[in-house]
Order: sequence, then C-alpha cells, then structure tokens
Amino acid sequence: YISNYDAYGKSHQEEGQFISKVSAKGKIKELKWIKGLIRPTGMVVFEDRLYVVDRRSLAEINTATGEMGERYGIPGAGFPNDVAVDDNGNIYISDTRRSVIYMKAPGGEIEEWLSGGEIRSPNGLHVHDGMLIVGSSGDNCLKSVDLTDKTVRTFAKLCGIFG
Repeated sequence: YISNYDAYGKSHQEEGQFISKVSAKGKIKELKWIKGLIRPTGMVVFEDRLYVVDRRSLAEINTATGEMGERYGIPGAGFPNDVAVDDNGNIYISDTRRSVIYMKAPGGEIEEWLSGGEIRSPNGLHVHDGMLIVGSSGDNCLKSVDLTDKTVRTFAKLCGIFG
C-alpha cells in the first residue's frame, strides 16, 4: 500500500489524495484503491485492517474488500504523520507539529500517550520487542520508548545533512 497526496498543487482536492494497492514486486494493482482521505501519510497493517493516518483522523480499511470502516478523530491534531501497532492491537500515532504520540487501545478512543521533552517532532514509528522506536525530527535522534513504563532512551544521533 502506498499513500499519495499532492502537497504542492491539488492537496485540497480529492483526486490528489488516495491509497494505491501495489504488488510485492512493485506493480500497481489499483492506483486509486482508497479515496476520501486528507493528505494520508503513515500506514500499518494489523490482522485484516489497514490503518491510515491523515490530517484529521485514523482510518480503518478492510484489506480484503477495500471498504472504509471506522474513522477515529485525533483530538487537537497538528500534523499526524506515522502509525504503528503493537502485538496487543494498541495503535500509536506520531504528531510531528505538536510533539505528541497518541495511542488508541482496541475499542477505545485516541488519546495523548506521550508528549514534549524527549519526544520533539516525532516522525517515523515502529514497534519492536516491547519498544516503540521513534524517529525524532526535533533533535535528529532515534529513540526507544518502553511500551510498559514510557521510559525514553536515545540510541542513535543522526548527523551529516541532518545537522
């Protein structure tokens, strides 16, 4: 799955916003598979659902049928950017502009989970071995956040063209 949006021209028009379905070998199966999203960015598959974050919400899409399911509003969203899911189905969403990571537990609403300080401008997310790996644009670091106690540790500082 590939998220598409035109940030420089048609960003306010539906035809510039969609999810493409692509084969494992990179062949486009369906260019405009899912429409109706607002500047979609991060995506993650969990069980039979594709979760896509856009500027206002987290969309749940049935991967077998392509039907849009629930849309969960993100309270106070600034720039929701990426999404990751843990083994229990908890979904984490980065908000780069607000320096927030939200969490949605199964059956629950999206709530602020971690913010500020050590997590400045979170971007990319990935869950691995009980940790949420966070690419932090604010300080050019890769960080790990323990999913049980939210302890944040820096494990890599990026340099060169990034600062």
